Amino acid sequence: MSRLSMAVVILLLLCSRPSRADVLDDWNQALLNSIRTENTHPCVAARALAIVHGSMHDATAAITQTAPFFKKEQVRPGLPLIPALNSAAFCTATNLYPSRAASFLVLYEKWLDLAPESAEGAEALRLGRSIADAWINWRARDGSSGTLPYIPATEPGAWRRTPPFVRPPEMYNWARVIPFTMVSAAQFRPAGPPKLSSERYAEDFAAIKELGGVRSTARTAEQTETAHFWSDFSYTVTPPGHWNEAAQSIAAVRQMPLQQKVKLFAALNLIMSDAAVACWDSKYVYNFWPPVTAVRAAETDSNPATDADPEWMPLLNTPAFPEYVSGHSAFSGAAAAVLARFNGSDQITFTISSDSLPGKTRTYDSLHACAEEVSQSRLYGGIHFPAALNDGLKLGRQIAEHALANFFASPGSDRSPVLHISPGELHFPSWIGAAVEPGSAVTIEMFSASGRWQHWTNTIAVAPVVRWRLPESRNVSEFRFGLR
Repeated sequence: MSRLSMAVVILLLLCSRPSRADVLDDWNQALLNSIRTENTHPCVAARALAIVHGSMHDATAAITQTAPFFKKEQVRPGLPLIPALNSAAFCTATNLYPSRAASFLVLYEKWLDLAPESAEGAEALRLGRSIADAWINWRARDGSSGTLPYIPATEPGAWRRTPPFVRPPEMYNWARVIPFTMVSAAQFRPAGPPKLSSERYAEDFAAIKELGGVRSTARTAEQTETAHFWSDFSYTVTPPGHWNEAAQSIAAVRQMPLQQKVKLFAALNLIMSDAAVACWDSKYVYNFWPPVTAVRAAETDSNPATDADPEWMPLLNTPAFPEYVSGHSAFSGAAAAVLARFNGSDQITFTISSDSLPGKTRTYDSLHACAEEVSQSRLYGGIHFPAALNDGLKLGRQIAEHALANFFASPGSDRSPVLHISPGELHFPSWIGAAVEPGSAVTIEMFSASGRWQHWTNTIAVAPVVRWRLPESRNVSEFRFGLR
């Protein structure tokens, strides 16, 4: 065989090899498989991804001596990173999905076998377990496991159970979940849906009625496929999981180093988890009816520009929770902002698949364009009015921008997080909360009407979550707190 022929054979063999996944890719995919198999709700999925990737972030921070998000550990220099990541992910994932423990153990042992045994490796494994335990104990009391009674309403514009399944409202308690990067679920609460009697509502009504109906003749075949491609209903990776798949694709395109990828996936999932909290706060505060109810009961909305159709049904089945704002849009606005920050630009070419349309892929050149398409898919599916889509995207972006500035300011940043609430974001009286490590010293300050920061109080945290009651004072225009 000639040298040229041998070179061609070697090149073909190299090109045919699949790209090798690293420990983060494997654990991210294991979580997505669990979300899919266990039919996890998007809110719960976002929280699970945040806890696993948050613990991996803090394991990395301990070894690289950079700022953790939550749990700080002092370790001797030179510990290997991969065993710590493997251990942290295994412990948190097994706690969140105990029925998947056997498959997680296989993955854990795979990465154990790939690393030579050493005292440093054993110490890294213990580090991962310690950080995982801290995260598990911290989030065990975050409000995610409770339920609240929902009192239905019947006035025009109010949510009620929807056909065809007529299910009770889901995740009514989720606004009570303690956020990761926000001080409260209401911090970025949008203004609310248009008034039923308004021209804007009539415009939104006409758009959804024309494009979102199951028998629509105005919706194109491409728009119909878009609705199904991004539907992300039962037994899929869910909307936050779909954006994790996009992040996998983008990280592969950029050949992102492991440490940077750890930080990316932590930021992405902590922020999307908060997007779920804020979105569900908005949903149940405004309790707005979805298109299937609005179109069928249009004669009750006091708007002469809307016409009822008692037989109208959406292309996709309506989820069992209020309409405003769109969860898909909030997740997408947040995810696109995070990915653009870590990519350094909105412009990047990436390809993504869909659980809802197996075998189909879509390629995008812009994160913003992808997020806009995901959002619009809910219009084509007949699930959300345009106002819920636009305001959902904005909500997700606001949460991401706030978190990126306060917690993920720059690679390697070692400053303590300080949260700022600007005028208009305070709700008096209300509770705010911060996630802190027990024993941390906490500084609380308020910005008064006199135009200066005033020291309020110092306290030592005795629980993973510290809460303060905001006073009934209207003289406070801004509030901040941080760890000393």
